[in-house]
Amino acid sequence: MLRFLARFVLAAMFGSTVPLAASAQVRLVEATPAAQASAVTSITLRFSETIAPESASAAVVMTGMPGMSDHPDMKMAQVKARVGDDRRSILLTSPRPLPAGDYRVDWSATGADGQRVSGRHVFKVG
Repeated sequence: MLRFLARFVLAAMFGSTVPLAASAQVRLVEATPAAQASAVTSITLRFSETIAPESASAAVVMTGMPGMSDHPDMKMAQVKARVGDDRRSILLTSPRPLPAGDYRVDWSATGADGQRVSGRHVFKVG
């Protein structure tokens, strides 16, 4: 009986910790700039865990421009993305400030669990 109880306790301990580690999913925990910004030349997306550099991507899309009610989505090609040295962030940089308008950052990344996740961060310049 004691041997059965010991096996049960070990199975319960390992059974409850392994799924927690395996089920962790990368998520966005912080993004800058905030909802309202000015003179934006860099954007930082910070994640809850390390991300795989080869699978990470992000793009900045202008979704609205002052005075244009029907502005089509426009990818900001001059903005370049790279994974930060900490491997927990994506850094986007522009050689010049983004013009006044509404923006969306579309991102995707893969965490240690191998699951690809994606999301959006929106902000306004001006």
